[in-house]
Formats: sequence, C-alpha cells, structure tokens
Amino acid sequence: MGRFTLALRHFDFKQLGLEFFVLAPEHIKLLQRLTVYWHVNHDGYGAPTVDVIRPYGNSDIHGDIAELLGLPRSDWEAGATYSPDQIVLMDAFHRETEFALQVVLQTGQFQPGLYVRRWYTNWILVVARVPTNITNRGESCQKLLG
Repeated sequence: MGRFTLALRHFDFKQLGLEFFVLAPEHIKLLQRLTVYWHVNHDGYGAPTVDVIRPYGNSDIHGDIAELLGLPRSDWEAGATYSPDQIVLMDAFHRETEFALQVVLQTGQFQPGLYVRRWYTNWILVVARVPTNITNRGESCQKLLG
C-alpha cells in the first residue's frame, strides 16, 4: 500500500522530463506546523532548516502527524500502536512534504491541486480543487487524473 499510496500523489515521467504532484489539504496541514530554525554551517553561513528530530513540534513524529491528519492517537501507555496502514499513510505524507514545500514556495500559494513541472523548473498548478479528504483517495485521485 505504501508505494501505491505514494505513487498516487507523485508521478515521475523521466523520459518526458515531467513530474506531477497532487498537493493535498493534508500536506498543507503538515507544512503549516513545520518547525523551522536557522542552521549555521562550519563556514559561518546558514540557511533555514526544518528540525529533523521534531519536524512538527514534538519528537513523536507519528503522533504529530496523526493529530494533524485527524487519525486517532495511539495510547502508548496502554501499549497501543498505529496500524501498518496508518504508518504507511503517515510516512507517505511526511515524505511528500519535500514536494509540497517546493510547490508552495515556488507558486507562493497554499492551493490544493494537481501540479506539474518539466526538467526541474518551477511547479505550475494544472488542476485546482482536489477532494477535501484524500487520505483514502485511490478512486478520487484516478477520477481527478482521468
């Protein structure tokens, strides 16, 4: 399910130099919660950096993502964990923040939709308005692209 879920939101057609990405409301929720700070390298130069230990504020990354996506939180004290499907879903959205951040920074907007770029140029919005809840959206995504 993990690769299939990820593939529904990011398509890479290397022969044509095209990439497609579906920016979902879930991506935007994650981006709005990113913990960013200034990181200075050994030469004294720096750049904004996302905290890799606490990207969404806490070190319980899955817990933060579950909260932001509206998934039930695990009760660690009771020994409860997330299901494998939930882990795959959360990891996919977390990994896709790379593309989501590129889209919002290059377009200057937090607009859900289907974006395309060619040969690593800036992302361009092709189709606005994706389904409002696409965490379980196999059919919805196919309709959007079909």
